[in-house]
Amino acid sequence: MKKYLFLSTLLAFGLAQFGAASTLVNFSAAGVQNTQVAGTTDFSFNNLQRGYSSAAVAVPGIGEFNGLAAENSGQFGGATGHSKYGVVGYPGNSNATLTFGGPASYVGFWWSAADAQNTVTLYSGKDAVLTLTGSDLVKSLGGCSSANAYCGNPVNGLDSKELFTYVNIFGQNGTKFSSISFQNGPETGFEFDNLAYIDPPDAPEPATWACLALGLGTLSLLGLRGRKA
Repeated sequence: MKKYLFLSTLLAFGLAQFGAASTLVNFSAAGVQNTQVAGTTDFSFNNLQRGYSSAAVAVPGIGEFNGLAAENSGQFGGATGHSKYGVVGYPGNSNATLTFGGPASYVGFWWSAADAQNTVTLYSGKDAVLTLTGSDLVKSLGGCSSANAYCGNPVNGLDSKELFTYVNIFGQNGTKFSSISFQNGPETGFEFDNLAYIDPPDAPEPATWACLALGLGTLSLLGLRGRKA
């Protein structure tokens, strides 16, 4: 029995200025590529043209992306049935920021082909309330040197040396997200798909989430600080 498949433990993250934990994070079970949270608005990137867009990209019902690129589904990304995925690291885009149309209480996305240069940051106004890196995923879910169900693209069986996981992020204690930023260095890509968003219901308390999260994996990250990969 693998603990990361069956435990429902959730760890909270917070900034001192809020005086309480501000976010709650969980990874879905290995192979899951879309949110399992009810009531979300979702976005799949399918209708975007391949390549980098210097213009703002509308995300219907969610908000607006700046600095976004899209790539054809393949080894590194693209959920089942999808023709495109979002990416940062494409020539011209080292940072893609999605500004929400309203305050978000939940954000989810399929993090594909995670590597050490990948960084995602959630903001509440100008304040960064959570930063996760590809290295943090390795610390939480394990590396790919041994058998690990999170390693490899579940769509096509490729890229066995990198992690693929669906990330669920909830605002806690009244925290609402105003934007999410995907950042990457020049040598790799940050691939993501199946964005999910809720505006404006509050996140469930941990006991409620444990019931909703049946089949989700365990997060074992603790003490993350705002930092860049």
